[in-house]
Amino acid sequence: MSDDDDLDTRIARYRTELQSEADLARGDLDELEDHLRCLTAELRERGLPATAALAEAARRLGDPAALAREHAKVGAPFGARISRTRAWSAAALLAPFGVYFLYTNASAGRLLSSAGAETMLACALVVAVALRLSWARMFVLGTLPFTLATMIPWLLAWGGTRFMLIQIVAYAGAIVFLAPWRRREMSRAGLGLMLMGPAYGGAATLTMFEMSRMSGDLFGSPLALLAIGAVLAGSLGGMLRARWGAIACLGASCALAAGLVPAWTLDVNYSHPAVFRALIVVPLAVGMATSLAAAVLGWRAARSTTGTLRGLIA
Repeated sequence: MSDDDDLDTRIARYRTELQSEADLARGDLDELEDHLRCLTAELRERGLPATAALAEAARRLGDPAALAREHAKVGAPFGARISRTRAWSAAALLAPFGVYFLYTNASAGRLLSSAGAETMLACALVVAVALRLSWARMFVLGTLPFTLATMIPWLLAWGGTRFMLIQIVAYAGAIVFLAPWRRREMSRAGLGLMLMGPAYGGAATLTMFEMSRMSGDLFGSPLALLAIGAVLAGSLGGMLRARWGAIACLGASCALAAGLVPAWTLDVNYSHPAVFRALIVVPLAVGMATSLAAAVLGWRAARSTTGTLRGLIA
């Protein structure tokens, strides 16, 4: 085998290692391979043998695992894109519940209610996860642990159905597929967006203080609606990496902090009152803290005042 043939084999092996580490797009792999070939050719012109030149070029470019992650982070501002296997597995675990709740709300005529809108938002996020959009992965990854943290105490205190048990197992499985498996797989902007998941959960909990229709459609006080609106605005601003998104996150934190006052003094006429009160107070406190942290991270990760659409499809 000639030196050039052996060189092509080694470069192909290096490319395979890169792809296995971060599942980079073909264009990214071509670009990295081109850098490797150009650097190798330059070193060969200086008198190094082919094998030694390639080894030195690879050393200068960096370890395939570290290089793949760093290159993916540049293309995806919210973190490295996960593989199709991980994304599709998580979406497959979540999709049946989205379809079920969508059907339930449509059958009850609540598709245009707040519960229906929340279900449609959840279904859209599942689709975005299946498309391997990193911002959707971050938001879902922040929402699922928060959801489990409220479902499991409820199950232990008041029991639950087989459907709830299946839901808990599926959500836990989706977390495994979406969670970072390697160091530095998540960027600062991605972490800020992930923190908006618990913030949304806290704002949704605040809407439980008032029920406006016999159908069960829940609406909160103006403070709760302000919190929901601020969380959604903060999440959108985080996706655009806009400074106004950080300000919206700060507003959400203030609204949730104000909601803690009536929640703390809530008179609970229910079995296991301490657990019930905790299921209201703790989400509000966690949402307040995470939205405040998201405001700090969002401000530091912002690219401009108005933001940019670049990175939404990454």
